[in-house]
Amino acid sequence: MARPTAASRPSLLALGVGLLSVLSGIATYAILTGLVPYNPTPAKLVALVLINLSLVLTLGAVLAVFRYQAGMIAVLGACSGLGVVYYLATGGVT
Repeated sequence: MARPTAASRPSLLALGVGLLSVLSGIATYAILTGLVPYNPTPAKLVALVLINLSLVLTLGAVLAVFRYQAGMIAVLGACSGLGVVYYLATGGVT
């Protein structure tokens, strides 16, 4: 019988970010559909969406580095490029 091996740190990191993404998505869905008694302001809705977006992008970066062996510089460059696109698309409003 084979001994189970411990999970690596990148695997645990990806699992943690994935779980946070799912929980954040469920919370956002519940708030937007009115399933919970909370009426957020438009600024708080934007914050929820940005949290979801950042978690998804973080998960994508972790997968790119550890699963697909992408170079760290390439991943950082892609994340920086997405940040610039976001900044330009929103007119610099955070």
